Amino acid sequence: MSSGSNPVKNIVLVGRIGNGKSATGNSLLKQEAFRSDTQPTGVTIKCQAFRALTKNGSIINVIDTPVEMVPRLTSIRKPRELAIRRLHSS
Repeated sequence: MSSGSNPVKNIVLVGRIGNGKSATGNSLLKQEAFRSDTQPTGVTIKCQAFRALTKNGSIINVIDTPVEMVPRLTSIRKPRELAIRRLHSS
C-alpha cells in the first residue's frame, strides 16, 4: 500500500496483557496517541489506529490491538487482516 510517492509502513501491535503495546505505539509515532498506563491488566479495550508522517516523508500506520483479541490470534494472517480492516474503516 502506498500513498503517492510516499512509502507506507503498517505496524500491528500484538502481545500479552500489560507488555507495553500502546507505549510502543506512542514511541513509534513520537506522540501520545494511544492511552498508556502501567496497569498489569492492560488499558486498550478496542482496536485503534493512528497515522504519522516521518521526517523523510513516509507514512506510518500503527494499529494497537486490545488484550481480548490476543488469544484468538492463531496465525500470522489474522493480525494482517485486522490491520487491513482497520485501515479501510478509518
